[in-house]
Amino acid sequence: MPDFPKLLVYWYFNGIILSMESANFDTFFKAVEIEVDKFPSVTLCKKVDSQKLTMTDYHKYLKIVFHQSFNAPASFALAGGSCDPKQYEIRDYFIKHAEEERNHWTWVLGDLAKTGYTGPDLRTELPSTRVSAYIAFNFFVAGRHPVARLANAAVLEGIGATHAKRYAKSICEQLKLGSDQVYFTLGHSDTDVGHTKDIFDLLKKSDLTEYEWSWLIHAAKTSAALYRDMYNEE
Repeated sequence: MPDFPKLLVYWYFNGIILSMESANFDTFFKAVEIEVDKFPSVTLCKKVDSQKLTMTDYHKYLKIVFHQSFNAPASFALAGGSCDPKQYEIRDYFIKHAEEERNHWTWVLGDLAKTGYTGPDLRTELPSTRVSAYIAFNFFVAGRHPVARLANAAVLEGIGATHAKRYAKSICEQLKLGSDQVYFTLGHSDTDVGHTKDIFDLLKKSDLTEYEWSWLIHAAKTSAALYRDMYNEE
């Protein structure tokens, strides 16, 4: 039989040791890496991996990324405007990235139109509860802890860089689609590689406090959990 008092002592002190781990670039990088690796566990990815994806599933996915991509540039701009003036390089990154991402939601509408979608205009359709929660967290972080908005972006860009191309190819094969019908996903599979590197390079040279690194780690974990929730929604 296990000695439970000793186990409790071990868990207690081990928990303290873990909680005292310094928040810095390395622990942030590891946190993002862990969250990116978790993404294939979501319901939608499992459908793709098991060759059970339908066009309805694909359209549900596009509706999710529409609301995400429609709102992301605004939260990037808010984060830029909320940055401390001393963090001008991070501020500039947010502003430039907001402009770059400004019209990516039109890519989603193009993919929907080219795959027979006949539903309502997504610009006038309300996002689901789980999608709303993800978007809301982006805006909360952008306004209150703007540097940590980079953590949300690092997770999303990391997921795209690591997984998007494989899933895009599988979607094409299963649904007999051309690359022009998965333009949004394929387009991000390449650009997200560079974006991920840009974010890590920017943060690595930034002079951040341990509190700011703690928020970056917290934001990475929270945004990743909320992002997975969207893809677990039936």
